Parts: sequence; structure tokens; C-alpha cells
Amino acid sequence: MRPLATTSYRAAVFAAFIGVSLPAAAAAQALPQHLSAMAAALFSQIEPQLQAADPDDSHGWATRKAYETLRAQRIERWSTEGFPEFSALPELAAALELDAADPADQEKLSAFMAEAAEHGSEQAFRNFAESEGRELGNQAAVEQFMQPIDAALAKGWEGLEREARFDAPNGSEVLFDWTPEQNLFAIEVADPGSEYRAESLTRLAATLAPQFAADGSAVAYELAPAAEAIRALDAQDLALARGSLFGEWTDQHGNQWIIEPAAGAAEQPEEAALPEPDSVRILREIAAKQAELGALQGGGDKVFVWENSETGAREEQTRFKRLTDPWVYIGEDAPGGAEAAERRAALEAEIAALNQQLQSMVMRDSPPPLPEPDAASGVTALRVTTQRSNDGSYVTFDEAVLDQGTIRARRTLRQMNDISGLPEEVISQLVTQYSPPEWIELSLDRERNSGMWSLQGLEWRLHVTYSGDDLQVKSIHTPYSKPLTLARQGNKAP
Repeated sequence: MRPLATTSYRAAVFAAFIGVSLPAAAAAQALPQHLSAMAAALFSQIEPQLQAADPDDSHGWATRKAYETLRAQRIERWSTEGFPEFSALPELAAALELDAADPADQEKLSAFMAEAAEHGSEQAFRNFAESEGRELGNQAAVEQFMQPIDAALAKGWEGLEREARFDAPNGSEVLFDWTPEQNLFAIEVADPGSEYRAESLTRLAATLAPQFAADGSAVAYELAPAAEAIRALDAQDLALARGSLFGEWTDQHGNQWIIEPAAGAAEQPEEAALPEPDSVRILREIAAKQAELGALQGGGDKVFVWENSETGAREEQTRFKRLTDPWVYIGEDAPGGAEAAERRAALEAEIAALNQQLQSMVMRDSPPPLPEPDAASGVTALRVTTQRSNDGSYVTFDEAVLDQGTIRARRTLRQMNDISGLPEEVISQLVTQYSPPEWIELSLDRERNSGMWSLQGLEWRLHVTYSGDDLQVKSIHTPYSKPLTLARQGNKAP
């Protein structure tokens, strides 16, 4: 889930470069076929432009370095067969009440998918419903419509890798990055530089156009170079980018954002502590009881028991070993005797009851884990805070990192005003019992002509299903995204 706009690029030198160095012949074999096919197709279409770059210009020199790095991997020999397919077209068509095999409906599906890639699935559906003359009702009704739509979108690319990377022998890192939600594919070649060589970053970008199978069974893609297919950054560009990430931003809804290094970040008002969710408490209780049960079992279900005939002392052996007088062999028994056996039985019953209680509760999907901050792997801890425009309250993400130039952050929704568009009773259940997550991914972008900076990406949440009769939450599932754009007031760096 890596949000990359057509004209965006990563300031990959925010961190060190990682990966496993591969010989040229092994590079394509190590990539998933759909990624290597798209990479080969993009390279073949823009190779003349790469070759024509002026090595005497710093940007042309960066472009030539990227070209030579990819040629060294023999990318021009990679197969272009095996493009990814969107495999849930019938499900998406059914969710929109369309016929995937009908050419007229295919045009509507194509328009919907294109708009979803640009503005998010909910906005695309609202526009689609308006064009069809359908009544949507309130936000809660829209949420019910969106669940099968987003489930189909998620299923369509299920199991397909979104990215792959490796270290080239010349010291550059090569990243292949596919963002199907936005119909984008990119190759990035980042040279960290050295004492004798300036750093650089070159991004090769493509757009993907959906092509429907005649029977409406799937969607294949045709790749074409993006409007700005080659973006080369020299050392001066990258130094400027480093200084442009941190500071204050404003999103498209008027909320203020503050992005800082974790070390030395300014303190913001903290949110009030809330009761621990029942599911977390139960899992912790089960773990504690299982640990106690394991200790009582002593590594086995039976022990060999000896008794001292003079003192009445008891000795248990996990392996039989004969003892001399006054010890008398009693026989096999459960560890700890009758008292321990009784405690074990009680623990087993308690664990079973807790598991049954947990299974009856609502469980939710989880967001993708964040990488651990580590200088060696190029992951830096951040502090990401947003101030809501409607009430001025602050929210600080629980975790945030800068991962190879992409900001990744996630948090738990804990307050009633974290969620809107659902009945108040449903929201109350979510924030007090089920701890639904939110996560964001943002990449730094600089518009070529104006030089203005922005952060472009997606914010993710999970759908909620609840009973229309008693408003009880039934499940929390299926990630969905909305575009997120952060800009500076006046677009000036701090």
C-alpha cells in the first residue's frame, strides 16, 4: 500500500539504503513476475529518453547512472509477459449493480475505477450514484454501500506483491513499486553517493490503463509512461528535500499537521486515557494463565514420585532414578500432587472459558506493521501530530517512521470525535471496546514548474458492520483508503 502520485518521488536519501545484493542474472528471477514484467515494459518504452540524457548536466548524469544500473541487471531482456490482473471484476460489478460482460456497463466500471484511483472509492461511488440517479441516504447508508465495493477492490489484487527492491553491485538501490489503487507503477534508482561521487535519485514512472476481458471475468492492464516519465534529482535537490519534510502542513480538509523527528519533538496535549479494550484484557489473561499452567506441568504430564519414610518429604522426578533408604518409590503421579492437579484443571477450564468469550467477540483486521526504527536499515522514528479543524483538539499517532522517504504512521481510534458518519452508539462501542486502527502513508512531492512542496498519499481505515436492529457491532473488516494531501501555507519550507 504505497501511495505514489504520478508526479511524486521519494526523497530516498532521508535514510540509508538496504537490500540484498543480487547478480544481474538473478535480479529478474528474484522479482515477482508481475513486477518484473511491468519494469521491463516501462524500461523498453523510455529507453531512448534515458540514452539521450546529457551526462554533463547533473540531472542528466543522474539519469544516465540509473540507466546504466538497470542495463547492468539486463532489464532489456526481461519478459514483459505476466502483467497483473484485477481478478474481482464480477464482484465489483455486482456491488455497483452492473453487468461486467455488458460493454456499456464496462464503460461505467472503467470510469468508476479511474475516479477511485484519483479521488478514492467513496467519492467515486457518490459520483457514480449521482450519475445513475440513485438515492444514497445518510453517511451510515453510504458506509453500507461501500463495504462490498471496497471488499471487491481489496480482493482484486489480493496476494500480489506491491514492491520489491535489491542492491545493485554498483552500490545503488533499485526499487520496484506498484500502487494498484492508483493505477501507478514506478522504478526508483537511488545512489547514496560516496566521498568521490554525488548522491542522486531517479524515478521512472508509468500509468496503468484497465482493459476489460470480453466476458467480464477480469481486468488486464496496459502500461504507458507517465506524463513526467523520468524525474532525476541531483544532490542539491535532495538536500533541499531533506529540509522540506519537517514542520507544519495543512490537509485538504483544513486540519493542521506537524511532522517532527521523534527525538526532541515538542510535547502536545495528551489524550485522556481510556479503559483497556476487553479483547486486549482477555488475551493478556489467557497468556498469564497459560504460563502458569506450563510451570505447573513441569515439562510433562507425569512424574516419578518418591517419599521419605522418615520425614514424609516428597520428591518428583521427570526421569526415573532409584533412590536409597529412607526414600520409598510411590509411583507415577501428576506434578505437584493432588493440589497441583486441581489447580491445573481449574486453569484449563478458565482458559477454555476465556477463549470461548474471545471467539464470541468482534475481531478486526489489523493494519500492516511498521518497520522498527533502525539506522542500519534506514528507518527513522518520527512524531506525527494533527490538530482537528472542527474543535482544535490534537491527535498524535501512536507510531510513525520515515521508511526510505515514505512517511508511515498508525494509531488507534480512541475518541468519539475520531469517527463520524456512524450512529453514536456504534462509535461508542468502537472506541471503548474494539480499538479500530487508522494508518497513513505519504510521499514528498515537488511540482516541477512551481517548485512547491506537498505530501501525497492515502489514509486507511476499516469498514464496520453492525446490526440495524440493536446497533451492535458485528465485524470490523476490509481496509479502504481516501486520498490525503498535505500542503504548506504559502507552500514555503520552514
